[in-house]
Amino acid sequence: MNKSFIINNIKLKVCEEGFSNKDELLEAIDKVICELEAIRNYFDNVQDPKLIEVAVYTEAAVKAKYDYLIKEAKRLGLNCNIVAS
Repeated sequence: MNKSFIINNIKLKVCEEGFSNKDELLEAIDKVICELEAIRNYFDNVQDPKLIEVAVYTEAAVKAKYDYLIKEAKRLGLNCNIVAS
């Protein structure tokens, strides 16, 4: 399974969900930030090369989802002072 397939699959899943209001979108952004923190913690605590690879690909997918959500927030005129690196 390659990185671009995973990222595109996550993007499609998020696009299908849609957001009926700004609060849902902000909640989704908060959830993605928690996902990023969790996967980074996971990465710091695994040693098996395959699990490290899983962590790297998962982080890339979650970052793609975060980028999409921030783009949607901007499109809806939300002023988010949220930054995930």
